[in-house]
Amino acid sequence: APSLVERWHFGGRSTSPVVSGDSLYIAHDGEVDIYNPSNGQDIATTETAMGSIHWEYPAVWGKWIFMTDESARLFAYKQG
Repeated sequence: APSLVERWHFGGRSTSPVVSGDSLYIAHDGEVDIYNPSNGQDIATTETAMGSIHWEYPAVWGKWIFMTDESARLFAYKQG
């Protein structure tokens, strides 16, 4: 029978995760974090001027990350 085996977990408060390419994106108030989805290794953290978030989540297009906050502001980041 098929089963799921936990490989890693994130214990903090965050948005719904988004996977694009070889990266997993989650956001918290004021930052967007990028992880390796296979092992949970932190790849990058983007500290931002973004305010509080609740239902928002990152949108990823190529090397671009788009994120809104509860104040209806849109932020765009490009990975280096």
